[in-house]
Amino acid sequence: MSVYHAVGVSRPRPDGPDKVAGRTRYVADMTLPGMLYAALVLSPHPRARIRAVDTAAARSLPGVAAVLTGGDLPPLDLMARDEVYYVGHPVAAVLAGSEAAAAEAAEQVRVEYEVLPAVLDPLEAMSPGAPLARPDLHGGRGDAGAHGSDAGAHGSDAGGHGVDAGPGAAGAAGGDKPRNVDRVIRHRRGDPEAAWSQCDLILEDTYRLARVHQGYMEPLGCIAEPRPGGGVTIWTPTQGQFFVQRETARELGLEEHQVRVVPLPVGGGFGGKIMLLEPLAAALALAVRRPVRLVLSRTVDFYVSNPGAAVVIRLKMGAKRDGTLAAMEAEII
Repeated sequence: MSVYHAVGVSRPRPDGPDKVAGRTRYVADMTLPGMLYAALVLSPHPRARIRAVDTAAARSLPGVAAVLTGGDLPPLDLMARDEVYYVGHPVAAVLAGSEAAAAEAAEQVRVEYEVLPAVLDPLEAMSPGAPLARPDLHGGRGDAGAHGSDAGAHGSDAGGHGVDAGPGAAGAAGGDKPRNVDRVIRHRRGDPEAAWSQCDLILEDTYRLARVHQGYMEPLGCIAEPRPGGGVTIWTPTQGQFFVQRETARELGLEEHQVRVVPLPVGGGFGGKIMLLEPLAAALALAVRRPVRLVLSRTVDFYVSNPGAAVVIRLKMGAKRDGTLAAMEAEII
């Protein structure tokens, strides 16, 4: 059979008819018997110490089943306990019989904060006297490596985290990371020290990339339900179901076989829907022994998801008159 039956020929998408007809069910379309709806209480401060959380008014509202804070749940990467580290850091979760009741009750939760100095600029954050953006990670907490950050023991593998400098390049992590920097990746092409003197043009500058959100049409969301005999089932529009299974089990102290992940249709992801809410939703469901649906609004998704961090790139390139790139050095922070 000729390859031209497929190459250059328009092919219908297998999922197209159901989407066009409205038959595709996304996580926000799903309900389970006895399901509760979760709404998050978010920090308005980039960094603050949590002094007190008053949930009495929220608990008294009709339809509210529970109001849980970080202290009521296992230690979770997403949920704040003693401090908040960014605007939008979840402080509490309200569970109610409807989305409206949960949202109304969340507005009644009162949190007393002690506002602390915040790190707002990447370059200023690297100065020796800058406050730590995440004391729980960079301050030497034992489980820092499980949060995807570097507390001093993970530097050797930084060159393998999705940055490719191309043929002839060597990626290496910086062992002398500046303050507040999770990872430094350095790339070199050719032999820069020997090549600079032979270059007809050398360009050197520092570039800054702002925080990025993928802008998917479907906000983040998932449903978690306790399993008979222990464990939890999670329905989620994830791009990495086995990662969700592994990390949820780790955060909740479960065996992997106790976490069942059911992938759902993804309403746009672009790398931004791997895992975020699933361990929290699972912890909430296990705490109240009922199914819990946690679907973010568009505004809350922008605050909570933090999909792409700001980056500083220091780049130096040297070229010859014929257009050949003779050497390149890049430092990505």
